[in-house]
Amino acid sequence: MAAVQDTAYPKLKHNITKKEITRIYTPLDEEILFANQFRYTADKRFLCLLYIKCFQRLGYFPKPNEVPQSILVHIASFSRVTVDQRLQFPILPKATHKRIKDAVPNYFAVKTFDLAVHHT
Repeated sequence: MAAVQDTAYPKLKHNITKKEITRIYTPLDEEILFANQFRYTADKRFLCLLYIKCFQRLGYFPKPNEVPQSILVHIASFSRVTVDQRLQFPILPKATHKRIKDAVPNYFAVKTFDLAVHHT
């Protein structure tokens, strides 16, 4: 039987190895450049990179309590946040979360399904 993270409804694994974290959640140079282009502060850049990697893996944005601390720490190391900030999901205003959540699908060229456009 397939694991839940390998199904149509993927979830983040909490028992993930360091090797898997490095392979899956290390931001690429172009992803770091994307986060940097907005001139975000370190905590906003951390949230952007976190959303990029999670959206890439899951196809949706996880809730803060769904992201394992090992993934947070790994991604945070690319965003110059303090050690204390690495241990928690970035706490930012809802408007900031929305702005970043709107930018990430555009980065991947994901478009919202519109039944009117696809109805023949």
